[in-house]
Amino acid sequence: VAVTRQPLQDDRRMDGADAGAVAAFNYEEAIPLDHAVRFYTQGSARANFRERDVGVLRAGMAADVIVLDADPFEVAAHEISQCSVVRTMCGGVTVWDSSKAEPQH
Repeated sequence: VAVTRQPLQDDRRMDGADAGAVAAFNYEEAIPLDHAVRFYTQGSARANFRERDVGVLRAGMAADVIVLDADPFEVAAHEISQCSVVRTMCGGVTVWDSSKAEPQH
């Protein structure tokens, strides 16, 4: 949403109506994808006063990571929401792998 300023196709408005019927909102406030990623990672760490130990992928830093089935920087902006998570890692341990039916422990 931050990049396209379009509601996700399956979003619902507060009144239950289909948000897909809603036009783009404040399109002039769209931000580039690299900014959105930085704001959600480094920005969140900074907002939580944890920028010394989380927020970037660097040796010695704690990280939870997802692997997507497509590179969001290589697909069209309106297709970013179609990227699927294929693996989730928390604290260096795989806790979800789409090739397996159950969460990993």
